[in-house]
Amino acid sequence: MIPRRVLLAVLFAFLLHGFFILTARYRLSYDAFTHMFFADHYARDWFSLWETRWYTGFSVVSYPPLVHQLIAIFVPVLGFDKAYALILWVVTTFFPLGIYTFSRIFTGRNASSYAAITSAILLPVYVTAHIFGQLPFLTATLITFFGMAALAKFLREGGLLNFLLAVSFTATTMAAHHATLMIQPFFIFAITIYQLNKNNWKKLFIRLAAFSLAAIPAGLAVIWPFWKWGLQQQMQTPIDHLSRHNFITEPFALLIFFWPFYLPIVIVIPFIFRGWKRSFLGLQISFVILFILGLGGTTTLPALLFGKGWEWLTYDRFAFWASLTLLPFLGILFIRFRRFKRMKSRFALKPMPATLRRKLISAFAFILFSGTATLLWFMPLVFPTQPDPIDMQPIVDFMAAEDHSYWRYITFGFGDQFAYLNLLTEKAATLDGSYHTARTIPELRESGIGQIDTAYWAKEGIPAIGPILQASGKYGVRWGFVNLRAFVPELKKNGWEFFKYLPNGIQIWENPDFTFQKPIVPPTDPFESFSWGFFPMFSLFTTLTLGITALRRERGIKLIRNVHAVIIGLLPLSLGFWYYKIIFEFKHEQVYFTYDHALFFISDGLAFLSIILWLVIKVQTNEMPRILPFHKLIFTLCAWITLSATWSMDWRTSLYIAAHFWLISLLILSLQDQPKAWNGALAGTTLALLVQAFAGIIEFNSQSTLFLKPLNLHWPGLIDATSKGASILKFANGENFLRVYGLFPHPNILAGFALFGIAVAVGFIFSSKRTSWFIVTPFLMIGTALLAVTFSRSAWLGLAAFFLVLLLKSKLLDRKKIWFAISLSLIVFASVMIPLRELFLSRTTSPTTNIENFSLVGRTWLNQQALGYAKEKPLTGIGAGSFVIQLAERAGEFNFVEPVHNVPLLILSELGLIGVVILTVLVFLIAKSIVNASTPQAIISGALLAGFGVIALFDHYLWSLAPGRMMLGLALGLWQGQMQAADE
Repeated sequence: MIPRRVLLAVLFAFLLHGFFILTARYRLSYDAFTHMFFADHYARDWFSLWETRWYTGFSVVSYPPLVHQLIAIFVPVLGFDKAYALILWVVTTFFPLGIYTFSRIFTGRNASSYAAITSAILLPVYVTAHIFGQLPFLTATLITFFGMAALAKFLREGGLLNFLLAVSFTATTMAAHHATLMIQPFFIFAITIYQLNKNNWKKLFIRLAAFSLAAIPAGLAVIWPFWKWGLQQQMQTPIDHLSRHNFITEPFALLIFFWPFYLPIVIVIPFIFRGWKRSFLGLQISFVILFILGLGGTTTLPALLFGKGWEWLTYDRFAFWASLTLLPFLGILFIRFRRFKRMKSRFALKPMPATLRRKLISAFAFILFSGTATLLWFMPLVFPTQPDPIDMQPIVDFMAAEDHSYWRYITFGFGDQFAYLNLLTEKAATLDGSYHTARTIPELRESGIGQIDTAYWAKEGIPAIGPILQASGKYGVRWGFVNLRAFVPELKKNGWEFFKYLPNGIQIWENPDFTFQKPIVPPTDPFESFSWGFFPMFSLFTTLTLGITALRRERGIKLIRNVHAVIIGLLPLSLGFWYYKIIFEFKHEQVYFTYDHALFFISDGLAFLSIILWLVIKVQTNEMPRILPFHKLIFTLCAWITLSATWSMDWRTSLYIAAHFWLISLLILSLQDQPKAWNGALAGTTLALLVQAFAGIIEFNSQSTLFLKPLNLHWPGLIDATSKGASILKFANGENFLRVYGLFPHPNILAGFALFGIAVAVGFIFSSKRTSWFIVTPFLMIGTALLAVTFSRSAWLGLAAFFLVLLLKSKLLDRKKIWFAISLSLIVFASVMIPLRELFLSRTTSPTTNIENFSLVGRTWLNQQALGYAKEKPLTGIGAGSFVIQLAERAGEFNFVEPVHNVPLLILSELGLIGVVILTVLVFLIAKSIVNASTPQAIISGALLAGFGVIALFDHYLWSLAPGRMMLGLALGLWQGQMQAADE
C-alpha cells in the first residue's frame, strides 16, 4: 500500500504544479517550445526521421523520442500546447511517487514519505519543469527512480519479473533522455554499497552482472539510431553556458545554477557526513561527486571525467540530481529532528509538548519549501526570462501569402518563443533552430552561439551572426523578422534591406542575395525509421505492463487480461485497415512489394502487444505455456519455413515470412490461454463488419472508392469501374461493374473477412436467447450480403463448407438455430444475386467475358508453374516467398506474376513435400478436433476454419499476405482457445 503521506504529496504536486501549468508558466521556459516542435514533427509523420523546418533540415534521431511521441499522441486532440501541458502535469504529479520508491531503497516508509512530500514542493523540480522546460529530462529522471527501485528489489530478492522490470525501466529511461546514462552508474553504485555485506556479496555481484549484460544492450537497442548518429558527429565550437563558469568568481552563475537547486535543502548538506551507517557510503559518495560536477567550471572534475566533451555539456542537471540524492537523508533527519527531546519553547524553560513540536516542525518545513517553490512563479515578472509575448499571427499570414513561404526566414530577438513561430508556419522554414546539437550548417556550427535569434544575449554578442548573415542567401534565406532593434545595424552592415512593418510592430527585412533552395530530404533506412517509431513506445508499454503486475499482482493480472481482451477485439478491426510500415525493402523486378518486402501492419502491432501481455501474465504466475501436439506442428512448420531461407531465392524475404509465422504462432498460443478473448474478438469483428458494410454499400452504389480519400489508405486506392487494374465484372452490354472492396486491397480478401463476420454472427445467435435474435440477425444478413457482392467464388464455397460443418454437428447444436441461420443467409444471398444474376452466372456456370477467361487461364498457368517448381526441388521446395520471385525471373516482362491461387500447391512449390506433410498432419489434427468438438463456440470456430480451408484451395492471401495470415492465425487461436475451454 502507498502511505497516506505519499498520496498527500502527489496531491500537493498536482495542485502546485497545476497552478504553474494552468497559468501557462511553461510558455516562458527556455525549452518548452522546442519539445512542442519535436512533438509536432511526430504528430505530422510518426516515422519520419528528417525535419525540414530548422537548419535546412536535421535528423530527429539526434534526440531520444519517447516523451515527444507521448505528447504527439495527444496533439491531434489537444493541440501541441495543451498536449505538452498534459504530459508535464502528469510527470510532475507523479514525481513524489518516484522519490518515495527511490528513498525506500535506503530508508523506511515514514522517512521516505517525508522525502516524497518534500519533493512535491522542492524548488529544483519547479525550476527544471517551469523555468528550464526540460520535460524529457525530468521524465527520464522519474523513470530512473522507479527503475532503481526495481533494480534494488532484483539485487535483494532475485526473480525473473524483477529482472525484466529493471531491464525494461533502463531501456525506457534511455528512450526518454540519454543524459540519464550519466546518473544511473551513481545510483547503481549507491544501491550496491547499501545492500553489500559479507554474506551476500557473491549473489549480489552475479545479479548485478546479469542485469548489466541485459540492460546495456537494451538501452542501446531501444534508441540505436541515436547512438549511430552520435558516432558520426564531431564537436562544434563550444557554446558558452553559464553552468560551465566558475561559481566563485562569477556570482551570477552562482545565482542561476546553484541557489535554485539547493534552496532550502542546502541546510541538509552538513548533516549527511556524520552519524550514518556504512551502508550509506555509496549514496554519500554519489552526492559528493554529483555536487562537484554541478559546480561546472568551478572545479576541474568535469574536464577530467568528460575530456574535451565537458565544454558541450551543461551542468545544471548534475546539481538537480545532487539535490534529489539529499532527499532520503532529509527524510531521516526530519524524523530525528521531530523526535529531538531537548527542544524547548523560545519563551519557556520547560520542554515543548511532543505533539506541538511535531506540528510546528512540519508546518515550518512545509512553509519554507513550498514558499520558495511558489515564489518561483513570480520570477519571470521580476527577472524576465523571455522577451514580451509576440502576436505571431501577422507573421504567419505574411509567410502564407503569395510565394513568401518558398524562402526561409530568420527571427531576431524573439527569444525561445521563435520556436513557437516555427510551429505555426507549417510550410515556411527557418535557418535557425533551438536544438543546436543537431545542426549541420558550417557557419552555425562554427559560430559559438546557440541561436541566431538570441545572439544579443550570448557572450559573443550580435557580431557573431555576421558570417551567418553573409552566407544566408545560399541557404535560401530571404526574410528577417526583427523584434529587437539592436539587430538592425548588423543587418544593414550585411546588406539586408528594410521591407515593411507588420501590425504587431515586427519589422520585416529582406536579404537581397536570396536564392531558392528546395528542401532536400535524404534517403531513410526503413528499419531505422521503424525502430525509431516502434521501439521506444514498445519499451514503455512493456515497462508499464510489468510494473502493474509487480505493484498489484492479482489486480494487475486481472487488468492485463482485460486489456488483452480489448486488444484482441481491436485485431479484427485492424485487419480491414491495411496501414503499414516498411521494415526492410527487398526489391525484385515485377514483384509487387507486398510479396517480397518486410511490412509491419497495424494488426501485427496489436498481435505483438497481446503476446507481450500474455508473456507478462506467464512470468507473474510462474506458469509455462501448455504445448499441445497442434502447437508442436505449428512450431515445426515455422522452423521449416525459417530453415528454407538457406536455399530460397531471397533469404531475406524468407526470414521475414518466417518471423511473421512465428509471431502468429505465439498469438495462437496466447489465445489458447485466454478463452475470454472470444468475447472481445466477437465484439471487434462485429464492429469491423459494420465498418466494411458501410464502405461496401457506398462502393456498390457509387461504383467508386473515391470517398475513402480522407483515410489515406494505400489500398484499395482511389478507383472506379473504369480504372486500370481494378477488379471488375462486365455485363453483356459491355458495362463495367466494380466488385466491392470495402477497405481491403481486393474483393476476395473482403469476402474472407465477411465469412469471419458471418461466423461471429452465428456465434452470437447460438449464445443468445430466442428473444434477442432480432438484435443479432442483422449482422448475419450484413455479412452475407457483403460476401455476395464481392463475387468471390472461393468465399461462396467457404460459406457452404461452414454451414455444412454446422449441419454435420447439428446433434450438439440447436437445429432450429442452424436452419434459421442457413435459411436467412440463403434468402439474403438470393435477394442480392437475383438483380445481378447476369454477373452471378458469369462467375459460375457461364463465364462470357475475356476477363473471366483470362482469370481461368492465368490460374491454370500458375498451377502449372507451381508443379514445375515442385518437380525441380520436390523435397524442400524453392524456399518460402520464392514463388513470385522465381516466377518474375523466368516468366519474362508483363507476365502474370502473383502467387498460385492454391495454398497447398504454393506450399508444395516453396516448402516441398516436407512442408506438405506438415500441413497435411496439421489439417488432420484440426479436422479430428472439429469432429470431437462439443461446445457451440468450438464447433462454430472449427466450421470457420473449414470455410477458410476451402478458400485456401482457390486463393492464396491466407498464406501469402501478412494480414491474411493474421486473419487465419486469429481464427486458429480463437478455435484453440474454445477447444481448450471445452476440455477444461
